[in-house]
Amino acid sequence: MKTVYLLRHGEIAGSSPRRFIGQMEVALTERGREQI
Repeated sequence: MKTVYLLRHGEIAGSSPRRFIGQMEVALTERGREQI
């Protein structure tokens, strides 16, 4: 049996519920670094 891991990235600068970032290299915020 194979194992699948699902991961979510930490908070990034400019993230909000109505904003789509896509596939850009965006830096993590301090809180985002703490989340991972």
